[in-house]
Amino acid sequence: MAGMAGDDDNTPEPLVCVRCGRVVGAMAELGADHHEGMHQVCFHYELEHGDVDPDRPCASRSCPSRSLLGSTPTGQKSPTELQWEEDSRLLGRIGSVFAAELPEVDVTIPAGLAAAAVRAWDREDEDDSYVPRSEPTTQRELRHRAAVLAFIGLALEERGRPVAGDVRVRLRAELIGTAVDVADEQQS
Repeated sequence: MAGMAGDDDNTPEPLVCVRCGRVVGAMAELGADHHEGMHQVCFHYELEHGDVDPDRPCASRSCPSRSLLGSTPTGQKSPTELQWEEDSRLLGRIGSVFAAELPEVDVTIPAGLAAAAVRAWDREDEDDSYVPRSEPTTQRELRHRAAVLAFIGLALEERGRPVAGDVRVRLRAELIGTAVDVADEQQS
């Protein structure tokens, strides 16, 4: 039949993966020898992944199963990044123990910054009642920081005392810690 792949019209036969039997699309231009006639993913699971459960990443940094871990946009996390995530979970568990024992600390805030924090407390956000079931980490972090600023504003509004052009207030240590962390991040 005229117009069929492989006929005399010089249209090459499609490359069919020897592992799964599907047409190789994205990597086909590299040729059948590139991944021994397989999709890149099929090649990985066939020859590189070993006896590791396919739902678990193997030692390869390019393992497709890394995407199942909620990985970075590149789809890959290094063993160090995975360890940092575990360390973060451990730190969270330790933090929950510390939270019950955190003291309040007297701090002095310049009056202009104190007024801005009070405005953040008084502000009505358009979607104030909306809390997504799932959100990117950066959005959750920004939402959390906005809430910390608002709580500092509330404390200033309720308990702030003017002192020589500044405002003095007693705050919980975790509010101070978050503000210091953000300041440190912004200076980096």
